Amino acid sequence: DAFGTAVLAYAYKSGRGVEKDAEEALRLARESAAAGEGLGAAIVGECYYDGEGVEQQNEERALEWFRKAAERGSAEGQYGVGICYDNGEGVEEDYKEAVVWYRKAADQGNACAQFNLGHCLERGAGVNRDKKQAAEWYMKAAEQGDADAQYAIGRCFDNGSGVKRDKKQAVEWYVRAAEQGDADAQYAIGRCFDKGAGVKRDKKQAVEWYLKAADQEHALAQCSIGDCCEKGRGTEKSGRKAAEWYLKAANTGDPRGQYNIGRCLEMGVGGEIDVKKAVGWYRKAAKQGHAEGQYKMGYFHENGEGASKSVKQAARWYRKAAEQGDADAQAAIGRCFEDGVGVAMDKNLAWLWYLKAAEQRHPEGQYKAGCCLESGQGTNKEAARWYLEAANQGHASAQYAIGCCFEGGKGVKRDGRIARRWYKMAANNGHAAGQVKYGLSLEKGLGVPKGDQLQKRTIEQLAWKWYQKAAEQGDAEGEFNLARCYELGVGGVKTNRELAVRWYRRAAEHGDARMQEALDRITGTGTLQ
Repeated sequence: DAFGTAVLAYAYKSGRGVEKDAEEALRLARESAAAGEGLGAAIVGECYYDGEGVEQQNEERALEWFRKAAERGSAEGQYGVGICYDNGEGVEEDYKEAVVWYRKAADQGNACAQFNLGHCLERGAGVNRDKKQAAEWYMKAAEQGDADAQYAIGRCFDNGSGVKRDKKQAVEWYVRAAEQGDADAQYAIGRCFDKGAGVKRDKKQAVEWYLKAADQEHALAQCSIGDCCEKGRGTEKSGRKAAEWYLKAANTGDPRGQYNIGRCLEMGVGGEIDVKKAVGWYRKAAKQGHAEGQYKMGYFHENGEGASKSVKQAARWYRKAAEQGDADAQAAIGRCFEDGVGVAMDKNLAWLWYLKAAEQRHPEGQYKAGCCLESGQGTNKEAARWYLEAANQGHASAQYAIGCCFEGGKGVKRDGRIARRWYKMAANNGHAAGQVKYGLSLEKGLGVPKGDQLQKRTIEQLAWKWYQKAAEQGDAEGEFNLARCYELGVGGVKTNRELAVRWYRRAAEHGDARMQEALDRITGTGTLQ
């Protein structure tokens, strides 16, 4: 019978139950089709579509046979016509027409068509976007065992797309697809175990699933294995193995792999540092639109390390990354506009980019946003808020700035004790101006209750040490105040004219008139000699 012949043709084409034989499959399919069987005609179409059993692949002939099958009511033929319209194979691409044919086949229960119809509905291709309907069609196909659909409905449950978010359901469907060898699903399960989403967190299990997907050249899984190896998460820590996995992903053309192998080469993870090669990989990632790769290209062009020094190129790459939301790049392009580096100076644009970075909790962006606000873009109160945000993330300049706010009552209530605390944090982070301010706060007893002379004298003795730390960094105010301590015997040191002269001389070399006057006074020479 014609249908039985078509079934046998399918067996020979797929190699299910018999040895695969494309030519025999085509012969049987033609025989079935000649007897009026739609499935037979669809299989002939598949042979031309795949280029199996025929002299050469022919998409136009494939479409002809799919149409013949579809006209006979074959779901497989209807699906084939839909595929041709969807991909523009043998006919001009037409998503609307593809949806018409997918729906015909899907209504007859064809799982592949149900999945593709769901995919069209999810992305709004040839039909109004409808995530709920998309999930319904994915479910129909998934229940028939279609691995792509099982992964897709798992993803819907994972993200709450068209269905109520349910992480456990997501994992169940991912497992069904993964057991059929679906690499996307294997990676997704690994991610679930990694994060403890829908299952109990298990780093070792995560690595096992990542490996299954990675062995199928799934680039994201290869990057994830690399990350696990680099950090010793669920597997032995190994920079060398991490770099190997990143390189595998990079060689597939994946921009995340390219960025990560670039980072390994830059930082010497798993091997020697090679900045030139690192930049080569960053460039590949950047050209594919990878934001962090673009930021790195900006950085290396600005510094002329591993790439030609070009502030214009730097600004161009920073802006590309910034426009994708990369906070480091937003802060960097803000600096470019503030200082006129590679772009025309524009304080307003600088402020806007700093604000974008600040809103992503980028500490440099927050600090710079505060500076812009304090300089006239807003109020001292707004400035203090951003300084405080950055200071709480350990940004030394912001700690110094918020200390100044509390000392002067700028945007916040004046509070010497809190000011001194922030100056100390900045000072401990190596901020020279913060070290000077902390020294001054100790010397003046800033924040010490009136009448507590013992505490004031005790903390005053520590001032000179902080002036010296700042002076050793070449800070003029640190040098000046250290000289003053030695001249007057205050701040915890005894009078020492020789040391006073030495430090006044160093301070005066910065060109500050006040410091030159102090040197003139103590030496009586009026010169630096």
